[in-house]
Amino acid sequence: MLGSDYLSLAAVQLKARQKWVSRSAGLTFIFVNAGSGQCLWPKGPQHLEPGDVLVLNAATGARLSPAVTRTLLFSFFSVTLEHLFPLLSLNEILLLQGTSDLFKGLRIYPASRALAAKCHRLLRDVPLE
Repeated sequence: MLGSDYLSLAAVQLKARQKWVSRSAGLTFIFVNAGSGQCLWPKGPQHLEPGDVLVLNAATGARLSPAVTRTLLFSFFSVTLEHLFPLLSLNEILLLQGTSDLFKGLRIYPASRALAAKCHRLLRDVPLE
């Protein structure tokens, strides 16, 4: 069964001492909008700033939290690669399966990278829900 966050853009606001964990069984794409915080996972904390994009695999057990006295605002959506197969051609499926190894853990795209900026630009016009 698909969760309510599956391919649906949602917004989260975390205040000091709050934590957030993705409930997805697949990949979760997180877009940091404001504030600062960190992603805690077994390989160590990853600092998060506005404009960053974070991709989490469900197996990481990662959780997000704001900086000590700050608020962290982000939007996210989740997807399982298998559910995308009916939307893709055979060649696209093969490409997708080849890239899925890149997301075995946690991947961060800093705001300074063009890819992160483009993701935020594209999502700016997408309505929540």
